[in-house]
Amino acid sequence: RKAFGLAQEAGDFIINADLIAGLPGEDEEDFESSLREMIGLGPQNITVHTLAVKKASRLIEKAPDYHYDHGTAVQDMLAAGKKMLSQAGYRPYYLYRQKHMAGALENVGYCKGNTPSVYNIRIMEEKQNILALGAGGISKRYYPAENRLERVPNVSNYRVYIDRLDQMISRKNNNFFGEV
Repeated sequence: RKAFGLAQEAGDFIINADLIAGLPGEDEEDFESSLREMIGLGPQNITVHTLAVKKASRLIEKAPDYHYDHGTAVQDMLAAGKKMLSQAGYRPYYLYRQKHMAGALENVGYCKGNTPSVYNIRIMEEKQNILALGAGGISKRYYPAENRLERVPNVSNYRVYIDRLDQMISRKNNNFFGEV
């Protein structure tokens, strides 16, 4: 709450908050409680994600066949989220799907008033630069004249990342700022 308040005080910009449905150990009541808290903070945008377990995640390492196995619980979470957000004055403005999502469901971005997140839309359309720092991060450079997105991945192992930090920085500099 404190960090959110500081972000609101920092300037006149749109704040987006994300919530994930289908996290291990969470049920519908947990999801609704988190969403109520989030709505109470008053962000202009709330994105409700469906858990998409990545192949290289620790969850898959521990449980290779993991899937959220609580029947229609994730679907019910999304339906409750849609209702709660609508009642709080939010409307959906984008929807997208990813591989490995619980129940083959979707992620939905909601906004209050006329405040859709242009950043979120551009990310989904893969037309946004992203500068990622740290092990496993993937920077993306968008070239609008060519409608092309180039990925610049960092190595995943943090020890190797630290050992190759100069190389990682050089690759970012070359891709985002030209030869340095």
